[in-house]
Amino acid sequence: MALEQIFRRLDDLDGSELDLDSTPVSFALEGVQYSIDLTRGNTEKLREALAPFIAAARTEGFENARHLTRSQRTMKRRAIREWARANNLEVSDRGRISDAVLDAYASQGTNARQQHYGAA
Repeated sequence: MALEQIFRRLDDLDGSELDLDSTPVSFALEGVQYSIDLTRGNTEKLREALAPFIAAARTEGFENARHLTRSQRTMKRRAIREWARANNLEVSDRGRISDAVLDAYASQGTNARQQHYGAA
């Protein structure tokens, strides 16, 4: 007798099959950390829905947040570099971002987040 088991990863929202390279999406709300498996399309819908709230929010200790995934930290650093270049600040393509650039980004508050997330 032959036995075949097939495991599929499914989108937690609509049940559709996920790509093999998909990773869970993590977010936090009111101190509770959540993780959800979503297709790329549903991930984009989530990001679009949260964008105006993220644009108006304050970040809390990003660089020291150990709960973020490597890709989340990479995306955040990429956003800071893009913001710095758009504001004529010198920033390297790789490696550590200077404290001066991080401080300038943090001091921009809502304006920097609105520029990054395209909120009005």
